[in-house]
Parts: sequence; C-alpha cells; structure tokens
Amino acid sequence: MYNFSDNIRIRTCDELSFLVNISNNTFFVLKTKTLKFLELKLNEGLTTNNLNIFDSNFISFIKELEKQNILEVNANEI
Repeated sequence: MYNFSDNIRIRTCDELSFLVNISNNTFFVLKTKTLKFLELKLNEGLTTNNLNIFDSNFISFIKELEKQNILEVNANEI
C-alpha cells in the first residue's frame, strides 16, 4: 500500500497545497483538490497492484511522488 513518507508535512492554503520534505527542505506543490483526491485514494488502499485501473496521467503522478520520496510503498507489499 502507498502512504506518505514519514518526512512529509502537508500545508494547505486555499487552492494550493505544499508537501514539504523536512529531511532535505524540498517541497512539492499541487492543487488542494488533487491532494484531497490523492488522500482519498490512499485511504481506500491504493497499491502498486491496483494502480493500473487509473489513467496514465495518474500513474505518472504517483510515480513522480514516489521518485521525489513523497510516497512510499509499504514493505509488506514489495
């Protein structure tokens, strides 16, 4: 299952949200609406196995968050 990395802090300001990595002081900006959708899918149990039911843009988005160390895969799933 995907979840936010332990080093990520989320700050929301109206239309934009900031995912801040406190270990290296980097941040990722996205629309708050997108963050809410992402949180919904994570709470529903988004996994690498069921990722393929989404369109290619969402899959690319998840892979980019993984690459940026914002999302991580639970060790039980690997």
